[in-house]
Amino acid sequence: MPKDTFFRLDEAKRRKIMEAARREFSDVPLHEASIANIVKYAEIPRGSFYQYFTDKEDLFFYYFDSVHKETEDSLQRLLREEKGNLFSTFQKYAEVLLNDILYGPNSDFLRNFFYHMNYSRTNRIAPFTDEQLKKTERPHRFHHAHQSNHQTLLENVDTGNLNITTKRELEVLIRLILSMFLSTINYALKCQKEGQPVEVSEMLVTFNMKLNWLRHGVEKNKEGEAI
Repeated sequence: MPKDTFFRLDEAKRRKIMEAARREFSDVPLHEASIANIVKYAEIPRGSFYQYFTDKEDLFFYYFDSVHKETEDSLQRLLREEKGNLFSTFQKYAEVLLNDILYGPNSDFLRNFFYHMNYSRTNRIAPFTDEQLKKTERPHRFHHAHQSNHQTLLENVDTGNLNITTKRELEVLIRLILSMFLSTINYALKCQKEGQPVEVSEMLVTFNMKLNWLRHGVEKNKEGEAI
């Protein structure tokens, strides 16, 4: 999370720094990003960078949060529209996010983010448990805001038709759905990187098939009927 000095800058200067972040992090993944390039694009002294951010990772995730906020808001809106139905919500959310990643205005940045996904980045888009939040190094305002958003999500899910009884079980279910979706994203990015045509509708067919298996089950009983 940026330091307070960043938020005291005038809006034009903040925008310029964020544009520098977009440019650098869209060109290369985080581990290859250069603070030298960022300060050059932003036209600020290198020393000023450290007055605003702890390191390049701090800026990277702050920029990601600003990009991801719109889709996170979409998830909350879709959940309300679907009256708390978790599965129909994620069917619609998957289409929104896939289009953003593959063809949206921040697609270069998002492709880098998801293509180089690791455990810490997965936690940026999945709910923290209370235990995980306590273990997080250097917890800052982002973690609490992120946790608040997911707490709202958990509270608004209609669990009446779900075979779960605890908040922990709901968290595991959401993480399982996100894991399936991330595998769909990674496959789409792999195809795109190899120059293969990628149709969002085709990616959604596979994701929705997995979601329906999770929702309704895939095993049949002895009479050949779904269990």
